[in-house]
This record gives sequence, C-alpha cells and structure tokens, in this order.
Amino acid sequence: MTSSYKEFDLLSFQLGMAAAFCEMVQQGVKKLALSPPIDQKDLPQLEKALYEVAGHYGVSVWIDLAFLPSQLAREEDLKDKAVALLYREEQMLTAYRQLKEQRQQLKNQGLSPAECDAAITPALRNLLGYPKEISPIG
Repeated sequence: MTSSYKEFDLLSFQLGMAAAFCEMVQQGVKKLALSPPIDQKDLPQLEKALYEVAGHYGVSVWIDLAFLPSQLAREEDLKDKAVALLYREEQMLTAYRQLKEQRQQLKNQGLSPAECDAAITPALRNLLGYPKEISPIG
C-alpha cells in the first residue's frame, strides 16, 4: 500500500490511522475500531504513543497479539502482527473476546479455517459497525 513512497514513515502513518479511529470512537461513530496490523517488532516503539493518543480521546486500548482471523483479515496477513482494539465500552472488548473463543470452538470441532472465518465474519462486521455486505479482500 505504501511501497511507492521512499521517505514514508510507516509507524507515523499507523499511529495517525489509530488516532483517526480513536476520534471516531470518542464521537460515537464507531463503538469498536481497529488499528492497522502492526509488526510485533515495531510495537515497543508505537505502544506508548498509541496509549497516549487513545487517552487524549478518552478511548481504551487492548492490544491483541493474535488478532481474530476472518474474511476481513486473513490469518497469513496477521502473522507476527498486533492489532489494537479501540473502544469506550468494556462490553465491546468482551464481545470481541467471546468471538475469538467461538472461532476456536469451531476450529476444535473440525471446521476448516475458511469455514471458521465465514462463520464469525458477520458477527465481527457487526461489532465494527460495518454494513452487512462483504467486500472481498483485494
């Protein structure tokens, strides 16, 4: 997405995206928002600033080192990545964690990763306030 910019600072870009989503959560546009996937090796550099920005907006942060794969974010695209969940209501984090547990139960029942993804994607889309239609990953 950013390979054409030689002087591009990816961490600043990711923090800026998270800040924009924090404002959306603060203003009630979204109840739950996500940072872009962040390389776990970069997380120590970004984490303090992320909490500071979220605090400015009165938003809570929970960093997931194993973000929920779905039709929105493929498992292979999430390898070695962290995703910050941005929210104000604790029930949003609880609902997300329950969805992760549900996916694990489906996997334990023998469903394929694609079947698990298809089963949980509608609920994840709902948590994120997305419309019901699914846009394919490009």
